[in-house]
Amino acid sequence: MMKLFTTVFLLFCALAGAAGAQIEPLANKFEARIIAEAEAQPDAAKRAQILDEALSDERAGAALIFNAANAAMQNSGPEKAARLYAMALEKMPNFYMARRNLAYINFEAQDYKKALEGFASALALSSADAPKIYAAMGVCHANLKNFSEALTCFEQALVFSPSDISLMKNKAKCLSEIGLDYPLKELVLELLEKDCKDANLWRILARLHIKNSELKEAAAAIEAMRSLGLAQEMDYALLGDIYANLNMPIPAAEAYSRAALPPDKAYKIARFFADLGMPEEAEKTAKSLEKDSWEYFEIMGIIAEKRGGGALEFFEKSHAKNPSNPRVCLKLADIYLARKMFESARTFYAAAGELKEQSLAGLANAEIAEGNFSKAAEILERLRTQFNRGDLDEIILKLKEAQNGSKQ
Repeated sequence: MMKLFTTVFLLFCALAGAAGAQIEPLANKFEARIIAEAEAQPDAAKRAQILDEALSDERAGAALIFNAANAAMQNSGPEKAARLYAMALEKMPNFYMARRNLAYINFEAQDYKKALEGFASALALSSADAPKIYAAMGVCHANLKNFSEALTCFEQALVFSPSDISLMKNKAKCLSEIGLDYPLKELVLELLEKDCKDANLWRILARLHIKNSELKEAAAAIEAMRSLGLAQEMDYALLGDIYANLNMPIPAAEAYSRAALPPDKAYKIARFFADLGMPEEAEKTAKSLEKDSWEYFEIMGIIAEKRGGGALEFFEKSHAKNPSNPRVCLKLADIYLARKMFESARTFYAAAGELKEQSLAGLANAEIAEGNFSKAAEILERLRTQFNRGDLDEIILKLKEAQNGSKQ
């Protein structure tokens, strides 16, 4: 599990000592001699060995065990250190630093529930490290999705360190998760004055503006990220959406071209630009599509069509990869009809039956082009009935008249 919030941890003490006689053990003569001997040894492994060997002595108490735990943390790792801190607490349950350090080990192991219990017990014994412990508890609550409790912890830590930027940022994340927009906006603006290179702050600000329908302001926040070199692909995708909603297709297309859009979204947006007759913008957005996909070939076909040539090859490739796409079937049918390849045109108009209205209109046009006015009138009558197309009455009448005239 990734940690959502950050702070500074693991301030292990090398010696039991001066936080107060009631919450820290006093080393007896045996323990003091062993601890001093270990301290004089420059090699970490040797220090740990000296302390470990003395643990079997009946005179070994909480002070010696605690120092052995610290040495284990440096030499053997957290598992052994945790066992030794627990042993020290068996000897002396109100041993503050042992309880605090064990809580930090559980924190680093991402056992946030157990860490919270340890930190709370440590705070009940002493407030000596309250700012750091409150910060650590905030991180624990945040990773457990308890954002209200996390906010309380970070605010308590800020009482001791009111200008700590890391704590302020963690508070901002909590406010964002809880949805307290007004204090969040004020805090984010304050933080941006202190650290304008934090991309997440700009993202929070942009989301707040979007939530309040302030799209121009949201775009300005992401443009600020761009100017600072902070914008990533996901930011450009959002910026493209914002410009699209502001009816600004050209900057939208430019933003989309810098984003790694999901294929379905890239296809939808590229086709939107292509259908609008904006081939350059469509081509930029289509960069996120697989170059051998039916979606890419369809978009490139529409672009070629708008530019006046080469569309057939793209539409044929798209159809070969996805024969059921009715839009491409219609495009192919229109091209074949323009080339007077009537049977091919009929085949593809019929294949576009999912778009029934356009399919019937295309079939009627194919019959008209070949002079089959009676057949065209029949198709248009079906179109009129199925889609309530009263505007076709006059055309149907003229086709019948033309058919009768051709018989005379």
